[in-house]
Amino acid sequence: MTTIQESKLSMYIGEITFLNQYSAITATLPNFSAYFTTFTGNVTLIQTARLAQEADKKGVTVNKNMLKADLIAKAIDISHRVAAYATVVNNQKLFSEVNYTETDLKHCADTILHDRCKLIWDRGNTNVSSLATYGVTAALLTALQTAITAFDAAMPQPVNERSSKKQITEQLAVLFASTDSVLGKIDILVEMVKSTQPAFYETYFNNRKIGLPGFRNIALKCTVTDMNSEEPVKGASVKFSVADGQMKALVVNGKTTTATKIAKKTADKGHFVVKHMPAGNYQAVISKPGYKDQQVNVSVADGEMTLMDISLDRL
Repeated sequence: MTTIQESKLSMYIGEITFLNQYSAITATLPNFSAYFTTFTGNVTLIQTARLAQEADKKGVTVNKNMLKADLIAKAIDISHRVAAYATVVNNQKLFSEVNYTETDLKHCADTILHDRCKLIWDRGNTNVSSLATYGVTAALLTALQTAITAFDAAMPQPVNERSSKKQITEQLAVLFASTDSVLGKIDILVEMVKSTQPAFYETYFNNRKIGLPGFRNIALKCTVTDMNSEEPVKGASVKFSVADGQMKALVVNGKTTTATKIAKKTADKGHFVVKHMPAGNYQAVISKPGYKDQQVNVSVADGEMTLMDISLDRL
């Protein structure tokens, strides 16, 4: 999850703990029970998705690389022996078919590596009766075939893991949007007891604030990441316009400008911030070469930092 999502999750959990302590008050709020059930259920789903997302999937790639190294070692050994035999018997065609260097095999695509190793195995197997004096045995060829099979099975796994990671990232975005929506409905219900339960009301909304240390007096913080890798996207352009079409003066990096002219770019870690942004509804268009443009609506409230978390999908 992103830093923003982690902060939101901490806020959600804090609100669940708080609201559970005041069931006598919340029981008087119409439809609160249904909203709260959805809210707590979503938080559980978010926590489950986070655990899946944080699982160590690098091991899949590490395992595949180990199998690749083993395959190359076995294939090169047989390749050199068959090439030596081809040289002695003056079989130039066979020599050209099996004469690969370790670099040739290391730096080719996985599917090409498969085909080359399979060809080495086939030529060794075809000429096995003549290769005994060159150290090529049935056992050696069987070991190469086993290595090819193991590598074939491992090839699609990193792709599948990346696909799974993308699905979890998309699932989290949907869950956070749904949770924010239902929590907004709970906010409205809590407004009903502002005058009768002022301490409860104040604590509830204090808990609703998302705390990110080091970002005081910031109106908006944006984070842009790659949807597939979740890595920060540097140099993404974000252009704001006011949703109602009205021009609003604001200060960006100490200079007064208008919302319709704001154009920011993300830094190395995919972030940028805007200070002193007037309260209101804005439209933001996010673009970066190689990615699909994305348009989002964002609301800014007085005295609070708005978090804008964007995941860009590659073209």
